[in-house]
Amino acid sequence: METPGQSTVSGIFVEMVEEFLGLTGMPPGVFGRQAVGDPGFVRRLRRGRSSTLRTVDRVVAFIEAWVPDEGGDLAVSGPGRLRERLSSARRVRWVEREPEGAVPPVRMLRLQTVLDCTGLSRSTLYELIREGSFPKPVRLGAQAAGWYEAEVDGWIHGRVAESRSEAGPPPDPADS
Repeated sequence: METPGQSTVSGIFVEMVEEFLGLTGMPPGVFGRQAVGDPGFVRRLRRGRSSTLRTVDRVVAFIEAWVPDEGGDLAVSGPGRLRERLSSARRVRWVEREPEGAVPPVRMLRLQTVLDCTGLSRSTLYELIREGSFPKPVRLGAQAAGWYEAEVDGWIHGRVAESRSEAGPPPDPADS
């Protein structure tokens, strides 16, 4: 039982995640997906589910890797006293930056995740692969295949850039 002024490790962890989400404005699903590869992570954390030490380490490393962009005025990356630095931050815009010399993690996405990320149907996805317009899957085993996450992200960003350049500025809703 907790006594006044005493916090559990899991309680502090939830506070840290909530504080980060509040400061960055990042949606919980995006945070969970980027930090641990699970969009429902924050929802389950809020419901009281405990996390392994490995997961806690991954989340803390993810949070500590975030630093303000050129317009920000507070560096939050680096070890130690993360909660104090986050709680003292005001109006900071954040971008993700890999630590120098760090090798980004390689993540393979299975079919359903690729379909969810792209919004494509299964048949359209395979049609684009046949045309050479979408990255080919990588064979992971005898009956398993996956897509390299960086290639899928690159394809998505390319489609957005292509769409923005062709369409011109979006219509102003006030003109309707």
